[in-house]
Amino acid sequence: MPVLTAMTELYEDRERGVVDYAKENQLSCRETDVLRSHLSGMTKAHQPVFLRIAESTHRNTLGKVRAKTKSLDNAQLILEFEAWLRRRTRGY
Repeated sequence: MPVLTAMTELYEDRERGVVDYAKENQLSCRETDVLRSHLSGMTKAHQPVFLRIAESTHRNTLGKVRAKTKSLDNAQLILEFEAWLRRRTRGY
C-alpha cells in the first residue's frame, strides 16, 4: 500500500507542476492540455485523439507551447519541464 500512496503523491506533484509551469509561461487551457498529453508519454498519434482535436491543431498548439517556453524542439521541452520541476521541488 505505501507504494501506491507514493505513486499517487508523485502523480499529484507532477500534475501540480504542469499547472504551475503553464501559469508561469502564460499557457492557455488548450496549450496546457497539449503540454500535459505530450509529457504523459502518450504516442504522438494518440495525443490528438485523446484530446479530441485535429492533428494539425495539436501540432500547431505544441508549437505555440514551445515558442512560449522558448524550447527548440519537443525533446528539449520535456527536459526543460523536468529540470524546472526538480528545481521547484528542491526549493531553488
